Amino acid sequence: MKTIDILRFNPESALLFRDTRDFGFSENARTVFPTSEPFYGAVRTAFLRKSKTNLRDSAAIAKHKSQIGDRDDPGAFRFVGPFPFLKKNGRARYFLPTPAHLTQWEGGEFAFLRPNPGLAFTYNGISLQTLWDRKTEQGSRAAEAYPWIDWDGMSKIKEGRTPDKAHLAKDDAFFEVEHRTGIGLRSDRKNAQEEMIFRVRSFRFKEEAGLYLFVLKGANLLEGIDTVLLGGKSGVATTELENNVSVSLFDKVEDSEKIAVLVTPAIFKKGFLPTDSGNAFFGANVEAVCNGKPYPVGGWDLIVRKPKPLMHAVPFGSAFFIKGSLNSGNITEWRSEFGYGSYIECKRNKEDNHGK
Repeated sequence: MKTIDILRFNPESALLFRDTRDFGFSENARTVFPTSEPFYGAVRTAFLRKSKTNLRDSAAIAKHKSQIGDRDDPGAFRFVGPFPFLKKNGRARYFLPTPAHLTQWEGGEFAFLRPNPGLAFTYNGISLQTLWDRKTEQGSRAAEAYPWIDWDGMSKIKEGRTPDKAHLAKDDAFFEVEHRTGIGLRSDRKNAQEEMIFRVRSFRFKEEAGLYLFVLKGANLLEGIDTVLLGGKSGVATTELENNVSVSLFDKVEDSEKIAVLVTPAIFKKGFLPTDSGNAFFGANVEAVCNGKPYPVGGWDLIVRKPKPLMHAVPFGSAFFIKGSLNSGNITEWRSEFGYGSYIECKRNKEDNHGK
């Protein structure tokens, strides 16, 4: 078990985080759950304001680069997240993405998907095993109904045990999605551009809910920062730093066969596995993968004033069934310095070998 600092964000207004797809007449600017990068930007700006740095003076900003970094360098900060939390009686209850291999049967009972060696298939020359939950009619993935699980529930999964329903939460426990209409402006003047009416969805968090980050490095630089501008349209959030929180979720699992569950998206150059690696997987061997639809990762580049290149990531909650020991703190080919590919090792269920 280790201690980690946690930075909480308490939104004071609706927060907008959208992907980088172009949108036009009567189209949606899709709001997606944010990655860590908007939070790096928010903290970076708040630090500069705290230090009374002129935000229009690039030379003055460059003096702080070793501390705050830039769009391609996290500087002295290392964050993992964000994830939602609920606060009750002054105490925070922290949540993480629900692992994709947790299923729920029709009667409400939870189970785990597991590899079936008798049902193998080949993907891009890689032999992988099909997943099943030992029933003819498989249950649905629990994450589809309950995307979030609290630390106690995740601790059970880490030990190879199914959680109780009380550990799981839906999106509406934390926020509601609001729909708004916008009008695009011409780049050369501040009047409306033809055929640029669009709809935007944003998050409005409930009073006792917010987002948090694990702060692996740079907590000392956060002192004195109590408010940040976050997301599109400069949403406002107050911040709270909680130091030395005991967390055992990121401890290694010594079993030779285990599951690596992504808590943040991972980006691979080709699909959902490392490029041209066969079954080799960061020092281990991958036997099966339980993932979901690609997760769009992009954002708005404030320097060049255009969308960042859109990348498709393996979504958080995805589970990699591996044999051996992982040799990397992040399982991703890109952006590990910004917390992509962070994972939790979990034991396989005791009945993983078809009940034997």
